[in-house]
Amino acid sequence: TMTALQQQLNYDEDIVKQRVAEARFLRAFNFFKLVQVFGGVPKVDHILTSEEYNMPRSSVAEILDLVKSDLIKAIPDLLLKSELGDANIGRASKGAAQSLLAKAYLFESSYATNYAGDERFTGCEVNWDSVNYWAEEVIASGEYALVGLNGERFESWRDPVNGVGGYYHIFSPRANNCEESIFDIQSRQDGLGWFYSRGTALIRWCAPRFTYQPITPGGEYVSTEGPGWGWWVPSQQLE
Repeated sequence: TMTALQQQLNYDEDIVKQRVAEARFLRAFNFFKLVQVFGGVPKVDHILTSEEYNMPRSSVAEILDLVKSDLIKAIPDLLLKSELGDANIGRASKGAAQSLLAKAYLFESSYATNYAGDERFTGCEVNWDSVNYWAEEVIASGEYALVGLNGERFESWRDPVNGVGGYYHIFSPRANNCEESIFDIQSRQDGLGWFYSRGTALIRWCAPRFTYQPITPGGEYVSTEGPGWGWWVPSQQLE
């Protein structure tokens, strides 16, 4: 039961648990990316004091242990992708955390198997069973599918008549947040000005100024205004 203070603050315990779990997922997601690129990095799992600002690197194994711990704690309080609904697309889901946990065990097991004796990976352990377990949890959830696995065709400018297979489709905007998607970082322009967005302004800066699209399926291609400003576009000189 909710206390009087919780009622006064309109406190929803389930929502708080979900948000904490999402935060744990994001910390695990970012530390996993860091350890892939830099190896062992400083392990920041609490608010630092000034004396800790120059903390040394932790080992790869210690960072992966943090990643696994965060995800194991987060999974019970995260919702399935289907439970999040359209209004919450982009939030961390149970399947996203399970997938990342399988990947963390996969990388750790690979390090331990292929780099035995390498001091960079001291402490890493082989645990293929956990890789399989968490991957199977994602598959068994029924939340995801391989797009085009059964030969489906999808509408596309590449072939306006016959469409394209799943491989081409999955890399197109039409496939954003589709059933093959595990975790998508949403990018959107909010109309808050040229350099303000909840997504990434990089897309605005670097996308082409113009694109060529057919007037009608199979018809003549014409130049239309593109989504971006065309910065960083290859120059004629480079070509």
